[in-house]
Amino acid sequence: MAAPEAFVGTWQLVSQTMISADGETVDARGADPVGVLMYQPDGWMSVQLMRRERRSGLSLNSLSTAMSEYLGYFGTFVVDENAQTVTHFVIGSSFPDYVNTQQLRHYQFEDDGATLILTA
Repeated sequence: MAAPEAFVGTWQLVSQTMISADGETVDARGADPVGVLMYQPDGWMSVQLMRRERRSGLSLNSLSTAMSEYLGYFGTFVVDENAQTVTHFVIGSSFPDYVNTQQLRHYQFEDDGATLILTA
């Protein structure tokens, strides 16, 4: 178990994987993603996730391509130590369907608290 204070700080994304419907593990943002997840002591949080190898020089007409490779949202968070979950209460997001939702993640700390693993 971990107290909310254990979350406070800036976490760098190392990998983000998804499991497809057929059980295959897929790198959600490429093999070498970049991103940060920030938890503040006052209960606010923010996350920015994207593919590292994004194309540049896109026109405004290609904005949807650029945005499909990026996810950012912010809001507040609450830790449930007994359930080992952290819930993000999303206020704003690059993905409109996340706004005003609760994104629940199961958490696990490894390496004496130096590594945070979140699963949906």
